[in-house]
Amino acid sequence: ELFERILRQRHPSGLFGRIIADPMIAHECFSACARFFPGFIYYHELTNDARALDAALGLAENALRHKDIWRKRAKKAGGRAIELWITEPMALLYGVTGRQEYLDFVGMIGETIEMPDRGAHAHGYMATLRGLQTAALITGDAAWNAKPEAARRMIIEHHFELADGCTPECFPHSGANEGCSIADWLMLNLNTAAITGEETAYEHAEHIFWNALAFNQWNTGCFGVRSTAPTGYSMRRFEEAWWCCLHHGGLALVEYARHAVTLRENAIQVNLLVPGTYRVALPSGGEAEVRITTAYPARAEAVVSATGVPE
Repeated sequence: ELFERILRQRHPSGLFGRIIADPMIAHECFSACARFFPGFIYYHELTNDARALDAALGLAENALRHKDIWRKRAKKAGGRAIELWITEPMALLYGVTGRQEYLDFVGMIGETIEMPDRGAHAHGYMATLRGLQTAALITGDAAWNAKPEAARRMIIEHHFELADGCTPECFPHSGANEGCSIADWLMLNLNTAAITGEETAYEHAEHIFWNALAFNQWNTGCFGVRSTAPTGYSMRRFEEAWWCCLHHGGLALVEYARHAVTLRENAIQVNLLVPGTYRVALPSGGEAEVRITTAYPARAEAVVSATGVPE
């Protein structure tokens, strides 16, 4: 029903809903960055509904028609403006369609990205970096991950990340965190491990998941904003953010499970102890099945069984 309601709000331009040109960025074309853009692509992947792909293509074509405006905005902001997270759906669409223009658009923004010590809205910034990582995963070219990895290491080494793994609302430091920022930080580390094979990145993601992200979730299931102080968390700000943190937190939960069992160098890798049954496609055809039974981290034990594992 939600998908149908969104489709009914489509404009001839390819944009959706009420379009308000923000005076700070001055052009309605930036509305193409709305988070239902990647949502359409995920929905198409799940349902094969051609209308979802068509909606995503309409947003992408709108962005391409205004490419010069996007380039100007990216350069002026040093690649640190929230709407530049359009890199993720553009990279995803390249994976679906193979159209080079979409990948080139990602590269255009990627060239402008500066490091987080210059200041940035953490959620928007890391979502933009995840778009570059998506390009790396789709193309197999790790060069796309150069800036995301440099930024990730700066966040860790300069202690922009707190001890529990949470990241601030704004880099380099601010007086609150956001569930959406934590979710992006988790996924940035998951992608790093998938691209590089670096096991410590999966360990870092696990730390973020069980501490920062889990602690950010309300008993309603929502995620949101909490104040932070030099001595820990405070109660100055304590609110759900159903318009943003909720769906990004949910996406991070899904991505965490998707990374639990993977295939790398023709070997099955159990990266994270997430209970469930996993089917992994093999290059030779067929699939391996891995079953994880565990109450981790409540108990330090797990049973992992597998069938069809390549020799």
